[in-house]
This record gives sequence, structure tokens and C-alpha cells, in this order.
Amino acid sequence: MRRETEVWRSGTPAPPGYGTDSVSTDNNRIPNLLQLLKMKSTRQLSLLFLLPLLLQVRPSLLVQEILVDHDTILKIKAAAEMMQCSAAVDVLFLLDGSYSVGKGSFERSKHLTLTLCDALDIRPDKVRVGVIQFSSTVRTEISLNSYSSRDKLKKHLKKITYRGGSTQTGLALKYVLKKGFSADRNSSIPRVLLLLSDGRSQGAVQQAATELKQSGVTVYTVGIRYPRWEELHALASAPVEQHVFFAEHYSDAVNGLCTALSTSAVCKAVPPGCKVQSFSCERKTLETVKELQGNFVCWKGSRGSSPYTSLCPFYRQVLSTSRPSCEHVALSMSAQRFYTLHCPVGLIMHVILAELVCLLLCYSYSKKYKIHPAACHRTVCYDPCDSQPCQNLGTCVSEGLEKFHCVCPPGYGSDPHCAPALNLDCSVDVLFLVEGSTALSLEGFMRFKSFLKRFLQTVVGADTPTKIGLAQYGDDVKLEAKVGKHRDVTALLRMVDALQPRGGKAMTGKALQYITRHGFQSSPIFADVHDDLPRVVVLLTATPSTDHVVEPAKYARDREVFIIAVGPEDLKAQLNNITGNPQRSLTYSSPDRLGTKIPELRAKICAVDNQGCLGQPLDLIFVLDGSSGVGRDNFIQLKDFVRSVSVQFDINRDVAQMGLVVFGRRPVTVFDLDTHNSGSDILKAVAEASFLGGAASTGSALLHVHTYSLTVGKGARPGVNKAVVVLTDGTGAEDAVVPAQKLRDNGVFVFVVGIGDLQQESLLRIAGRADHMITVPFYEDLKYFDDVLVQMVCVEAKRPVDLCRPNPCMNDGMCVLWDSSYRCQCRGWEGPHCETRSTKNPSRGDLPRVAAPRRTGRKGHRDLNRRHTTTKH
Repeated sequence: MRRETEVWRSGTPAPPGYGTDSVSTDNNRIPNLLQLLKMKSTRQLSLLFLLPLLLQVRPSLLVQEILVDHDTILKIKAAAEMMQCSAAVDVLFLLDGSYSVGKGSFERSKHLTLTLCDALDIRPDKVRVGVIQFSSTVRTEISLNSYSSRDKLKKHLKKITYRGGSTQTGLALKYVLKKGFSADRNSSIPRVLLLLSDGRSQGAVQQAATELKQSGVTVYTVGIRYPRWEELHALASAPVEQHVFFAEHYSDAVNGLCTALSTSAVCKAVPPGCKVQSFSCERKTLETVKELQGNFVCWKGSRGSSPYTSLCPFYRQVLSTSRPSCEHVALSMSAQRFYTLHCPVGLIMHVILAELVCLLLCYSYSKKYKIHPAACHRTVCYDPCDSQPCQNLGTCVSEGLEKFHCVCPPGYGSDPHCAPALNLDCSVDVLFLVEGSTALSLEGFMRFKSFLKRFLQTVVGADTPTKIGLAQYGDDVKLEAKVGKHRDVTALLRMVDALQPRGGKAMTGKALQYITRHGFQSSPIFADVHDDLPRVVVLLTATPSTDHVVEPAKYARDREVFIIAVGPEDLKAQLNNITGNPQRSLTYSSPDRLGTKIPELRAKICAVDNQGCLGQPLDLIFVLDGSSGVGRDNFIQLKDFVRSVSVQFDINRDVAQMGLVVFGRRPVTVFDLDTHNSGSDILKAVAEASFLGGAASTGSALLHVHTYSLTVGKGARPGVNKAVVVLTDGTGAEDAVVPAQKLRDNGVFVFVVGIGDLQQESLLRIAGRADHMITVPFYEDLKYFDDVLVQMVCVEAKRPVDLCRPNPCMNDGMCVLWDSSYRCQCRGWEGPHCETRSTKNPSRGDLPRVAAPRRTGRKGHRDLNRRHTTTKH
């Protein structure tokens, strides 16, 4: 039978069977087939019909793409123009001039070679360049020692003509091994071979490539047109991702080659201020896939050793919208051979075999993409204006890789970054925690550095009371500068400039826990007094955390560390989980908008200094609904809300005190006003409060607060404003109106936070005023309202205090205002607040005297007698 072989151009789908052998005998291709042929069962024999699915054509179309944004592509291109390899090295270009490449692609490979020469310092003692063209034969176009200057080399390179022929890559590699690199130079000089080909070689290539690499030659392969990547990957040196490029992207190939040469220490081609980065990339191959559409058994059986002639009919059923291509397949069971017979439909098939199954198979051809994931290592140089350092519509003018200046609009020219006049005039300790993980690109890290520098330049002055520290994290955490170590702007800026990305995973949770433990320290003012300023962590992050953040963030907040998180909008949920309060999460829609957040960040930092009622005396009692209507899970969210509010008050005996009552059918005091003397103790105690269940009775809870909780014996302080905050879903609130009014009559401010489908009218009557009531649609939304509640409470806490409201006197004692103070008039009790039963004689005057019995009747009788006697005499 006739063997048909023909080369067809890449980029054009192969016709059915075109470019393959008419008769193929390959037992390794179907190792289990011969065993199946020996089976006589019809069911087992039917498995043979699946065999043609193994027959497919090779890839015919390819697209390469680096998965980065357009700006990064431009930076890769810009870096390629600055890269220059200047070292002693021999570079040999091996150009594929075969028919499969074509004249157009050959000219493009020449253009790439010219472009690469511009990045090489071509001199006799530095880079020497040679060029070899191959097709059916191999020819040296330019030897390594032919030209000592770049201009002469490029002039001759342009004159090289396309030769055409078959693709004898293996022959070319053997030629390079024997004659490519001359022996007139030190053997320690690196030798580099750049193979520019479509990877469609004819003949064996792997052995020649292996021998070439074993001889010390570094092989780079550059795909042309629609290359067969499998072959180019096999020919290139390891690691493959650093030694394979695509010729159609000139700047990318130049950048990739110079980056690879720098990485392998052949030369230093990476410009100062630039960095090598790894990007995800894809090589997409559009393959022509051959799919079986149907089959027809022509004949099966045995005729001994005599020739058999059979006419196989045409398979007429339409099986797909595409026109099927049909072929005959003969399967021999005695000779243990597999034959694919390509012949026109209807011709007589002559078979001289003992046992035979003759099939008519019909196929359709379709194109499908096959994606080859890869990693592309490229050098990227970032412009200092990339981070948009100029504020308020200022124009950034670049002055090299590191310097720039801003052209500011009118009114902002006094600042180098066109920033408004802002001062960080609040007394807080601030620690900036900056992400430096591998997931964050170099551009992202540089943007954070630029933002931090601009923030410091804008808000920090010579008299700024704020103390600042800096830490960075990836897999681990490094405390770059302790809080308060540097106080002047110049030192702070040097601290930021020295930052280098740590790499590793973005372990945000681990970083928060570390900073909480080691990031802050109290500075002693006197021997027994420490400067405990509010502590603020400003987290700068742009990638999702690889560890859990909820518990570490809660750990920080429980220790009175305020967290302000800055990041992109797609991390908003994570940032909210970290801060515990969405109002402390600062997001930007695009990276260039980060610089506009400086005023907002400054305001959020200083808001901590004025947060809550710091320094304002207050007795505050929370009344939590722990009934079945709320539920156990929602009760936890109520407790978290109380914890979030509590950190905004200065908890101690002299400033703010806090108590907690939980109610179901009956109220339970979790802790009184004077039980805990620190914020951390309050947080722990709230977390340990138990869920009660059962029906709800808000009225009994408020009556309990009035009668027991807001008394001097339970820690209530005369002369301090008092507030009660009720958190409930409104169930069981009908009996609370009268006790709430009684609290208000005694000077207690009553606030209500109602959640869900609540009875607003009843809750409004409990609060007494609309501006003392907060309506929250869902329990999950409570975290959005803690600052609202704090603001409400603090407004009332600053009002003038009536010393006798609520009545500080116990046991029905009467409070009397007296010379800017008060005193208690007790009845049967004694002590400053009538707290002790009296044991003294009541004639002392503490109790009123008992009136003497009246003698009106007797006296009148004597008078009558006296008068009668007088009258008688």
C-alpha cells in the first residue's frame, strides 16, 4: 500500500488524514486492542468502534497572553527599552528558514533578532553574536567573530535571505554542537543559543538537544507564528518558563530574555529601581479535533488464506451539521495488526487476511482551544507617578525612576503634593501595619509606601502630639519602628523609604495578633503613672488574608486596640470583619483613588481620640433581651454590640462605669456598676453573659434597674449622669412604659435599640423621645449603629447634673440640695445616704415627736363647774 506524507502549513486546518500515513502499524498506540481482537463476544468487539477517537490532528493555532493589565504590559515594554546586557558571553541565533515558517514569519524572526541585538553590548570583549539559518540544510550566516560592532552586525543581518525547505531542527542542533561555537575564547565564557522556530521539526531532535545542553550551552526557544509548544518546551533548558518566549511580541521577548540572563547571572540587565516579577500567562492552542460521528460494519469473518474482495457501502445517515469525512478501517485478529485504510468511498477493498473486521468510519472536524498555563518572568519598572502622588487634581511630572514633582492647581501650591492643610492634632498612638506579601504586586507595595509618605508629609508637623510606629507583614511580622521612636517627619520618611517587601503569604490574622501583643508599650510619666493613650492600628492591605482574621481582630479589640483598615472595595467584607465597625473601614474603588483618602484617614484616627465619652463621668447600664424571641445566636450579636460600644468609654471608678442586666421572664444582674474597674474586664464579663430563654418582660427588667441597679449600694454615684440602654426585638415591651417613665422622672436617660420586625410604637413610648431610639432591620446590621448610639449617649452625658435626680438617698430618705451639694434627711435610718438603720433615741430630732393627748373634754367640765360655783356664790 502507498504511504502518503506531506508538510502542510501551520495555521491551516489539516484535511482528514492529511499529513498522516495512509497505512500505520503502531501496536504501542493501542496496547489493549490486540487482546480485544481475540475475544469472540459481540459486546466486546463493539468496543473497537471507540478506537478512532484516538486519531487527532496536531495544534494549528496559538495565542500567548500574559494575564496582567494594560498598564503592566506598557511597563514591561518600557523596561525592555532600558535593559542592556553587558558581559562576556557568546550568543548564537538559530533561525528556522523552512517552508512551514514561511517568508513573512522568517522576516519577523529577523526583526526580533535585530531588536535583541539592541539590548546586547556587542564588542569583542563583551557580547559576540552569530547567526545560523537552517531548513533542509544548515548554513552559517554570521560567525561569532565576524563583527565587532552592533551597527555592522545589524547591517549584515538585514541582508540574510529566506531559503525555504524542510524543517531539519535535529540536523541544525548537531551542526551547532560541532561548529557553532568557536574554541578561540575562554571556555568559562557563557554560551547561549536562541532557537527561533515553529517547533514543527522533521526527524528526531531530542537527543541532539540533550547533547547540546550537556555540553554547557544554555538553550532558549522562541516560538514563531503558530508554534508547536510541546517541542519547544522539550528543547529549552530548565526551568522551561524562563527559557521559552514568543517572537510575535518583540518587547516581551526582549524583556524575558534579558530577565532570564540576569536571573542566571550571565549579565546584569535589570535597570536600577526595577524588579523581576512572575506573572501568570497562558499559551492557547486552537486544535483541530477529529470526532467519530458514526460507523458501519462492512464485513467480518474468515476466508482462510484466499484473497477476499468486498464493496463497502457509503454511510448515508446525516449525523451532524458538518459534512462528515469517512474512511475504512480493517482490523485483523490473526495477524495481530491494526490497519487504517484511506481510500475513496465505494472503491473495492482487497483483503488477504485470515480473520477480519471491516468498518466504515465517519468523522467530523471541530476546533477547540487547549490552554497551557505557564509562568512568565519579566522585569517591571514603575514610574513614580504611577501611584498618583499629586492630590487635588495636581499633575505629576516624572523625573526618572524615583523622582517627580507636582504641578498644583491654585490654592494648593504651598504643598509639594498639592495636599490641603491638615494636622494630626490628636493624642493617640498609631501603628501602621503594611502588607508586604508575595500576592501583593511590587506596584501595590510601592503604592502603599507612596501613600504612607504622603500621609506623613501632609498631617505630621513639629508639634504633632501623635506618636507613630511602623510594621510590615507577610508570612511573619517585622516591627520596623516602635511607636514614638521617630518624632520628626524626616526620620519618619526615611523609615518608610527603607521598607522592602517581605514576601510570603498574607497572614493578616497572625499579624494583628502579634501587633496587639508587641506593637505598643506604655511610656511612664511618673513612677506609678503611665501614658495610656488610645491605641490605633492602621492596616494597609490589598489581598485576601490566607488565615482567619475574625478571632485575631476580636482579640485586638478586646484589648482596647482600635483598628482602621484601608483596602480595595472588593475586600470590604474582610475589612469590616477586622475593624468590627464598617465606619472604620476605608475602601477605594481603584488604586489611583487611594491618595484621595488621606483626609478621611486623618479624621478616622483623630475620631478615636474623641471617641465615646472619654473623660466624661457616666453610669451606664445595658439591658439585654435574652428571651426565646431573640434566640441564642442573635443574643451573641447583642453581646458583641455591647462590647463594641463599651470600648468607646473610659472605664474606671472616676470616669465611666458600666453594668449589665439580662432579662427573659425575670431580670438577672450580670454585673453591677462597681463590679469591674477596667474595659478589658467589662469585655470579658459581657462575653460570659448567659442566654436565658423564655418569654420576655421588659417592664420587670426596667423596674429591677430602677429599684436595685441604680442605687448607691450597687455603685451608682451621685452627681453623675445615668443612662439605660435597652436592646430588644420589641416582644414583651407592653409592660415597660410605666417603669421607663419612672426612670426618666428620676433623671435617668433611657435609650432603646429595636431590632427586626418590632413594635415601634411601644418602644418609642419606652424611649420617650424619637432621638433616643434606634431601629435596626437585622441583627447583622447592629455593627453599623454602635457609633450612633455612643453619640446619642454622650450628648446626654454632658448635660448638667441634678444632684438629687435620681434620688441618692436610700430607704425613703429625702434629698435636699445644699450649697452646691446635697444631704439626705433620713427617717429611722442614718448615714450619708440613709443606708444604716438608726439605733439612737428618736428624741434626737431625727423623727418627729409624738403629739400629747388632748384634754379638751376634762378641761371644759372643770370650767363649767368653776363657772357654776361662781354663779352660785
